[in-house]
Amino acid sequence: MSAEGGVELTLDGEQWQPQPGNPEMIDDWPLHPAADLKTTFTVGGCWHGSDMKMRHMMQGYLAGLAVLPGKKEHAEVLKCLVQCSESLQLPATNLLDPGMEMITNSHGSQVTIDGKDPKNMEELVRQVAYLNTREFPAPGRRRLELSTTITCRDGTKRDVPVSVSRILVLPVPQPTISISASKNISKNYLEFKKGVRVFADLKISVSHSDDYYDTGAGGGAATAADTKLDKCTVSVFPPLNPDHEK
Repeated sequence: MSAEGGVELTLDGEQWQPQPGNPEMIDDWPLHPAADLKTTFTVGGCWHGSDMKMRHMMQGYLAGLAVLPGKKEHAEVLKCLVQCSESLQLPATNLLDPGMEMITNSHGSQVTIDGKDPKNMEELVRQVAYLNTREFPAPGRRRLELSTTITCRDGTKRDVPVSVSRILVLPVPQPTISISASKNISKNYLEFKKGVRVFADLKISVSHSDDYYDTGAGGGAATAADTKLDKCTVSVFPPLNPDHEK
């Protein structure tokens, strides 16, 4: 929320600025709390007051959500949420020769190198890296374009034909989860009356594709210890008799 009580919308790390012709919010009643009405915080839907229901529901997955009641997040933090996950990385500044300059845009999707030394230019371009730190990166191709402009001695500029390359991000392979335990338990009545552990010899193992998780020289492959299991649900059928079983 802004100091004036309005709402600030940030898209891809940049604050959205209203322009002529933008869609108008014609039903913003849920944004105004009222003493006699119950309001609801909703993400991924649009409230239609005429129908008294939510519409245009989001189709997809929400990677994360943070709510700061009564506070406003710093703009640099919002930019980092976009920049730190997938971006082009600048070469080290110590590789810059005098008269050379490197800049990047706010999203980290464009790197510009300017200078007069073609050898140093070549070295710097070779050091540009693609970084993707998402835990589950979106698979698919990333298009890379290399645009080059040459300034001649007479001041004229010439554009070199654009070179196009692609980076293929492979989907993360699903781990194989194996569960082993005794399938049948035979005990006498007295033991069942005291309570019997039904999963005493349970073992859960997780295996990954070595080809995907191998980090190459100096690294190691991910192990089952690196994997987190979200939850495990135990059910019984037919339902237990609450008077005698639990």
